[in-house]
Amino acid sequence: MILDSYNKELAETYKVLANLFTTLPNDELIEQMQEELELNIKEPLDAIVEDYNRLFYGTTDTLPPIESLYVYNKNPSTEYYQVPDIVSDFYRSCGVDLNEQLTQLPPDHIAIEFIFISYLIENNLIDELRAFFKEHIIKWVPLYCDMIQERAQTQFYKEVAAITKEIVLSDYEEILGE
Repeated sequence: MILDSYNKELAETYKVLANLFTTLPNDELIEQMQEELELNIKEPLDAIVEDYNRLFYGTTDTLPPIESLYVYNKNPSTEYYQVPDIVSDFYRSCGVDLNEQLTQLPPDHIAIEFIFISYLIENNLIDELRAFFKEHIIKWVPLYCDMIQERAQTQFYKEVAAITKEIVLSDYEEILGE
């Protein structure tokens, strides 16, 4: 994988996806989604904001975008509290130390993981990208997207989940094929 215009766009796409899980929806974010992900958004902003809060940060029945909440059940040798350290160790092994801006989120937050994928693509770290997808992303993001699609009350988040899953699965297939 060479950092050509396609891969530059792909790295940018992961940054956009990361933004979706950390930024309260506003007109600028919605416009960016329409341009970058070719979404046709017809719902009012307040409905999308309400869905964001309910899905990711509400008090009941939320789906926090954090890997450790979804993968530890699949691997009996790993406890949920170990996952953030395992992810942090992976970052450090690739020369990435989370800066202060990102430490407000757990290292296994989907946004941090997507920013890391962007970094790997931009730096042409293909072996590390393959390993990160196999060890982390593919184990939880597609399932997580299915859960969002089931619980989302807006078409916006249903489409965001579908597109995120499609991108992750497609990229996983492509990086394994190289």
